[in-house]
Amino acid sequence: MNIKTILAVVIALALVGGWWFFSARPQSSELSNVDEYQVSQNSSDAVLDEDLASIDAQIGAFASDEANIEAGLADTPIPQEQY
Repeated sequence: MNIKTILAVVIALALVGGWWFFSARPQSSELSNVDEYQVSQNSSDAVLDEDLASIDAQIGAFASDEANIEAGLADTPIPQEQY
């Protein structure tokens, strides 16, 4: 086999592999059907209060995570002993 044949085979394999990769991915129409969030159809005060409490708890968790990240960034390095 000469170099041109090998190069043609490599290019053909790359094209077939690229076509297979992009055709195997889910299409955007398939992704739009995913229900990621549940929306309550009931708008009574009790349900809205539960939703508000849930949102407040999630925001509180994010604030805690942010505080931990900030503490980690402000951490001072411990000098290592040289052997």
